[in-house]
Amino acid sequence: MTKLPLTLALAGLGETHERIGSMGLTQGVQTRSLGGFTYEETNFLINKWCAHFGIRIGDRRSEIDTLMKTTDGWPRHVHWAQKALAEALLVEGVEGDADRITDWASVQAQSDRLRQGYYNTQYSDVMKRARSLTIKIIWDVAKADAAGKGLSLEDVIEKVDEACNPEQGGTYCMPRGYKEETFVIHLIHCGALDEDPDSGVLTCPIPNFQNYVLHRRGKDPSLLRLPCNSEHKASSSID
Repeated sequence: MTKLPLTLALAGLGETHERIGSMGLTQGVQTRSLGGFTYEETNFLINKWCAHFGIRIGDRRSEIDTLMKTTDGWPRHVHWAQKALAEALLVEGVEGDADRITDWASVQAQSDRLRQGYYNTQYSDVMKRARSLTIKIIWDVAKADAAGKGLSLEDVIEKVDEACNPEQGGTYCMPRGYKEETFVIHLIHCGALDEDPDSGVLTCPIPNFQNYVLHRRGKDPSLLRLPCNSEHKASSSID
């Protein structure tokens, strides 16, 4: 036993706050979204990583920076990029010297393959069974976020209800065993959505995963950044 005050810290899931509430731990709860690394943090990590393992960067800093830029600073993606780079550095004749890597396109391709494999595990069976509904909700949330008009959890649940309610013109199917709220919570659990603890707005927290999900149904994520005067035209062709 200790007379010191104790603090319980729970981490790792998008719906951590929901899980805390289900356990009856509702007093003094503070939620923090870690998000991705900043450019400075990624730069610090790579410098320390190379120094720790004796990797010689040489004149290839720009190539390494380009590789890391594709991760959007997301920690797990940085890990895959590091793994791809490490594999290239361990090739016979390279021996940890980045200047000896001749095919940086292959390093990038391997990083992309590793990230794609990770996405395949994040893209749950429920999301597969309700592909059209999943894409619609991700698109609606991303579009609202790009326009600066965030959607709350309640707003998204209502959108799911409308999409699946034939009396309101809905044509989508809810996956078996799910209700509107549990489906949205499942998307949060998988990392497809996240609720900002301060504003209560839902976002797509991992840009590359958002793009992966949208591309599975032929959606072009770049259209989310169209000028306002082109929004109606874009919406009419993809909604």
